[in-house]
Amino acid sequence: MTQFAPGVSIGDCRLITDPTQISREELRQFCRLAARACEALGWVHKADIVHRDVSDSNILFDSDSNEVTLIGFGMACAISIELKPSASACKYISPEQTGRTNLPVDGRSDLYSLGAVLYEIAAGHPLFPGNDALVH
Repeated sequence: MTQFAPGVSIGDCRLITDPTQISREELRQFCRLAARACEALGWVHKADIVHRDVSDSNILFDSDSNEVTLIGFGMACAISIELKPSASACKYISPEQTGRTNLPVDGRSDLYSLGAVLYEIAAGHPLFPGNDALVH
């Protein structure tokens, strides 16, 4: 069943117009969004689920209510199972998800991806250039 989620993807809403000159209001709005996104991801992890595809297009932000909704759970799975590397949005993928670190994919991978998304919003450019998972 598909449910309507209000808001726009954070990749499409321009919270910060000029990363070199962030206004107080832009900073407040960004911090609200970041806190709500962390809270939403926390609820996912409390349910023992790893999202595995946290990206700018899978986080919706409703500026009227300041609510954040995570979508795109097609690659999500229980934390308790052995997770194999996945092909996610390369510019947000954690090193564990590339399969090169030989470390488990768990909630920390989602936090890495969320950090990369928030960095891109604040800085105005991706954490790493290009779309190659081997860069990071």
